[in-house]
Amino acid sequence: MPEMSEPPSQSEPLPARAVRFRLMLVLLVAVVMGGLTLAHVKGINGPYYWMWPWRRLQAWKLYPLMALAAVPFFVGQWLYHRNQKVLIALALAMISTFALELAAISQEPLGLGRIGALVENSVNTSYYTAAKVLVHQQQTGIKMSEWLELYPDLLPFMQVHARFKPPGLVLYYVAIIHLFGEGVAGQMIGGLLIGAAATLAVPATYRLIRTLGRDEQAAFCGASFMALCPSLVLFFPQYDQLYPTLAVLLVLAWTACLGLERDAAAIRFGLLLTLATFMSYILLIVGYFLSVQTILFLARDGRAGLVATLRSAVIAVATVGAVYFALWACWGYDPIATYRSIAFLQEKDLIHLGRPWPLHMIWDVYDFALASGWISCVLVACLLTSGLRYLSALARTLTLISLSQIAVVAVASFLPGESARLWMLLLPFLMPAIGFELARWRPVDRLAVYLALLMMTTAIAQNMIFLNMGTVDR
Repeated sequence: MPEMSEPPSQSEPLPARAVRFRLMLVLLVAVVMGGLTLAHVKGINGPYYWMWPWRRLQAWKLYPLMALAAVPFFVGQWLYHRNQKVLIALALAMISTFALELAAISQEPLGLGRIGALVENSVNTSYYTAAKVLVHQQQTGIKMSEWLELYPDLLPFMQVHARFKPPGLVLYYVAIIHLFGEGVAGQMIGGLLIGAAATLAVPATYRLIRTLGRDEQAAFCGASFMALCPSLVLFFPQYDQLYPTLAVLLVLAWTACLGLERDAAAIRFGLLLTLATFMSYILLIVGYFLSVQTILFLARDGRAGLVATLRSAVIAVATVGAVYFALWACWGYDPIATYRSIAFLQEKDLIHLGRPWPLHMIWDVYDFALASGWISCVLVACLLTSGLRYLSALARTLTLISLSQIAVVAVASFLPGESARLWMLLLPFLMPAIGFELARWRPVDRLAVYLALLMMTTAIAQNMIFLNMGTVDR
C-alpha cells in the first residue's frame, strides 16, 4: 500500500478525437437504451423469471423535477473544475442524490407519502413490521433480552426480508418507533434517514479511489457518477442503499491496518465488521477484495508485513468476538445460531425462485448494468480495451481488483437475481474504472456523460417499478 503522504496522481488527458468517439458511444447507448425503456420493450426490464414491472409516470412532471434536483450536482461540477473545491462539490452531489430520491418518489402513487407506506409495507421493508411486533411485546412486559435470545427461532416466522437478516435492521425501527411513535411520522422519519444516509456513498466512493488509486480527479469523477446511479436513487427507502458505504468503510478500515501496527485501526475494523454482520451478512462478500488486497501487500512487504498483518487480524477478530460475547452474555443473542438459521432459510428460499443456472449469471450482470444506467458498461469497456496501460500501477491494481470483485460475485452466484438491488453494495467497485476513464476526458465531455446518466435514471424511474406496492401501483 502507498504511504498516505504520497501526492495524488493526475491522469493523462485523452486526445480530443478519442474522447469524441467514446462520447458518441456513450450517447448512442443512452439513446438506444432510453428509447427501448420508453417503448417498454420486453427484456429491457429483465429476463422471464425476474422482470421489473412496467409503468408510465407523467413525463411533464417527473423530468423537470429530476432536472431541478440535479442542479446542485452540476453547480458542484462547475465549482470543482473552476476552484478545485472538492468538499463543497461532493456535498452538493450528496444533496442532489437525496433530492433525486425525493423527486422520483414524489411522482409515484401516494407521492411523498409512499416513503412511509414502503416502510410499513410488510413485503418491501418488513423490518418495520417485525419492529412493531417487538414493541407491542415490550409493552406486555417481554424484555429485549428475551427477544434476542429467541431470535434464531423467530426468524422463520418473520416476513420476507426480515427473516434473512440479523436483528440490527429491525432494532433500527424499534428505536424509531420509541422516538417518534408508530404512526406515519415515525415511518417517514425512518425512511428519510435511510435516504439521507445513502448519500454517504458519494464521499465514500471518492475516498476509496483517492486512497487506493492515488488520483484525486478520478476519485471525483467516480464519486460524481455514483451520485446519479439509478440503483442508489430509486431503491429509496431500503437498507440496501446503506451497504455501498459500509462496504467501502470496511475496505478503508482494513487498508489502514495493512503494514501499520496500529491497534486502534484494527479495533476500528473489528467494530465495523461487527456492525456489518449485525445488519446483513451480504457485506461479507467484500472479503474477496480484502483477501486479494492483503495478498498483494504481503507479496510486497514479505515477513515484516506478515507479522503486522497477523497482529491486526488477531486484534480485529478479538474485537468482533468480544462484542458478540458481550451481546450473548448480557442479552442472550447467539450470532452463530442466527447465522445458521438465516443460511438455512436463504438456501430454502432459492429453491422456489427458480434461477436458471448458468443463464442467470448473464442476466445478473445485465441487471447490475441497469442499476448503473447502462452507459457504465461503455466507460468500463473503453478503459479496459485501451486505457489500462496509461494508469499508474496503483490505479491499475485498484481497477482490476474492483472489477474482479464483481466478476467473482457473478460467477459464484452468491446473490442470484434482482442484482440491481442485491448488488448495490458493489457499485463503488465499478466506479474506479469509470473514474479513471472519465478523468482523462475534458470537463465538458464529462458533463455530457452525467447528463446522459441523469436521463437514464429518470427514464428508468418513469417506466420501471423497483419497489412494488401491489394494487397501489396498478
